[in-house]
Amino acid sequence: MKDKPNLIFDCDGTLIDSYGAITKKVYECFLSLGYEYDISEIRELCLFGTVDTCLETLAKRSGVSIETATAAYKATPEKRDMITLYDGVKELLQSERFDCFVYTHRGISSLEIFEKLGILPYFTEIVNSSYNLKRKPDKEGISYLVSKYKLDLKKTFYVGDRAIDMECGKNAGVGTIFIDSAKLKISTKNADFVIEKFSDIYDVLTK
Repeated sequence: MKDKPNLIFDCDGTLIDSYGAITKKVYECFLSLGYEYDISEIRELCLFGTVDTCLETLAKRSGVSIETATAAYKATPEKRDMITLYDGVKELLQSERFDCFVYTHRGISSLEIFEKLGILPYFTEIVNSSYNLKRKPDKEGISYLVSKYKLDLKKTFYVGDRAIDMECGKNAGVGTIFIDSAKLKISTKNADFVIEKFSDIYDVLTK
């Protein structure tokens, strides 16, 4: 683990193109409660914040409790047939040029999705919400991996697609790589590198 760079990945919007499935789930969640919101607005709320903050915003607007909205969201099936890998993900993981980990707010569904997409074996550990660690931008999830595997901070990078990921990486003292998968004007002030596609990771880490 000491010779290779260490990559800790966010999940949704970074490894997997899942925002279509997520926004559809939020849409159907509120539809089941009797409220209909624009899909594009839901997508932006998720991208600029998190699914949780999106639920909070729409719950408040709908006049329902966040507990009711969260329960409805959990009860709404996710359309996993809509979820795909981003181009270049599997190739990078198979290259064995990096030691790879995941830190995500997604639950154990991350394991099921990774297995279905054929990438589960390539990660040393996948830290998800079942670990009950503090949520981003708190550093606890990344620090857990750094401590457990004695990762060199100078050779460790958190890869994500949102401002909260970059803040989390900075808080943990690791390098940060922002991947602009959503093509939105999201703050990248805490990013050490900004890339447009997954394969660019090779370039920025071998300069």
